[in-house]
Amino acid sequence: MKSIKGRKISDGIVFGKIKLWIRRKDEIVNIHTKDIVVEKERFLSALAKTKERMNSLHDELKGKILTKDADIFASHLMILEDKTYINRILSLIEEHKYNSEYALIEACKEYKDAIMQNGDEIFKDRIADMDDVISNLTEILSKEETNLSGFAGTIVWTNDITPSELIKINRQKILAVICENCSYNSHSAILARSMNIPVLVVRSLIPDASFEGVSALLDTYESELIIEPDVVVFKERKERARMIKEEENILRQIIKEKRANKDGIQICANISNLKDLDDPRTDDADGIGLFRTEFVFLGESYYPSEDKQFEIYKSVLEKMDGKRVVFRTLDVGADKAAAYMKTEHEENPALGLRGIRFSLANPNFFKMQIRAILRASIYGKAAIMFPMITSLDEVKKAKEIVKEVLLDLEKSGEKYAQSIEIGIMIETPAAVMISDELACEVDFFSIGTNDLAQYSFAIDRFKDGEIQEKDSYYPVLMRMIEKTVESAKKKRIGVCICGEMAADVKVVKDFEKMGVDALSVSADNILPVSKILFEAEA
Repeated sequence: MKSIKGRKISDGIVFGKIKLWIRRKDEIVNIHTKDIVVEKERFLSALAKTKERMNSLHDELKGKILTKDADIFASHLMILEDKTYINRILSLIEEHKYNSEYALIEACKEYKDAIMQNGDEIFKDRIADMDDVISNLTEILSKEETNLSGFAGTIVWTNDITPSELIKINRQKILAVICENCSYNSHSAILARSMNIPVLVVRSLIPDASFEGVSALLDTYESELIIEPDVVVFKERKERARMIKEEENILRQIIKEKRANKDGIQICANISNLKDLDDPRTDDADGIGLFRTEFVFLGESYYPSEDKQFEIYKSVLEKMDGKRVVFRTLDVGADKAAAYMKTEHEENPALGLRGIRFSLANPNFFKMQIRAILRASIYGKAAIMFPMITSLDEVKKAKEIVKEVLLDLEKSGEKYAQSIEIGIMIETPAAVMISDELACEVDFFSIGTNDLAQYSFAIDRFKDGEIQEKDSYYPVLMRMIEKTVESAKKKRIGVCICGEMAADVKVVKDFEKMGVDALSVSADNILPVSKILFEAEA
């Protein structure tokens, strides 16, 4: 019996035989076309057939899974209908006499280069969608369909899997998937959860032929793959899975009751993009404590228009159906910015022109974002939050811009919520020290513990070795948080904890004792944190 650890994508415990499906992509070479007109027609024909295939996959899922999950193929169709991308492929065929396959890959490289600089998961997911589209297009161009037989009743172990491939192999009723590459919010992951297919990401081991047909137990609750387990282990894991599901259902009922009675500390969700709202665990949250608006900007060729931003913010508010959504204004710096933002090189991008400083230095684009949020505010309960505050002056300048925008909206007859809260992130030692003054200017605080730790202790928040020492920093951080909470309570404004510490079971009870109003955590931490707090009240 051998245990292999991984990272959970979707829940489940299954027992079966491993089926290896390790794909190696063949390099596509350019074969100069002799007839440009014929080659263009060949590409456009394959394009039409690929659209038909994507629509067919969408229709296949209708009625079987949630409509919003089946609609992920809309993003595939958007790529197939992107005139800029399609015209680029056609121009490469005409200008360089590329064959369709090579033109497709070259145009794709340009697309990927434009968005890879951001490094955010959502942009990796866009690339994954494009890879899926290209895979289907090249398959149709080559007239050679991938052999997807022999998967029935197996645990499929692959290096990667696209949404369309997942649907195709699941026609044979697979048990689970183990893969090397899959992010939690990717379209493949969303589909797997919606179709109740357990998925585990394993990068520590590349399987060889000896794994083919071997019996295995996949337990994603423990993020574990057990090779050749005994019957006793399987029965124990199966019973525990049943108990976990039962406990989750009880917790959800408690959450509903407490929400109805407005009891206790609120548990909110952090989200980075619209796809995060598709995670069913977000439904357990009391609201969105942090909506990172960066995703609206990053990956674009230029600042998104006010109307485009408005539609996104409106969509979030409508999906939350009256629950509060805190929109953090654009939080970028030299280390996280789109090329069009033209940020100057900084020796230490964690410092300098970032957060609210960047927005104040670009007032026209800042006003555009504020206008979009305020216009969307009539569709739900919106709040605005400014990031990386270090001085009282920054808050006053940001609020002044909000006032200017409100006056403009009045003059133009645009509707907006008459009451909208304005808050700030407390994530620097400077903000902690003047929190009593800052509390006089805003409606709420959100304490960003990750950045607060970084700027307080001169550590790299992204470096694992330093994060492991976090326990030694906690006493100091707790004193800083306590001071900030006291400042908030004196002025009777709300205070939320956001960051790793908000989900740390060792300290969440302490936050409640301090008088913290809300904790904002990732979707997978909502139920565990709720459990700790409810047990404390029992």
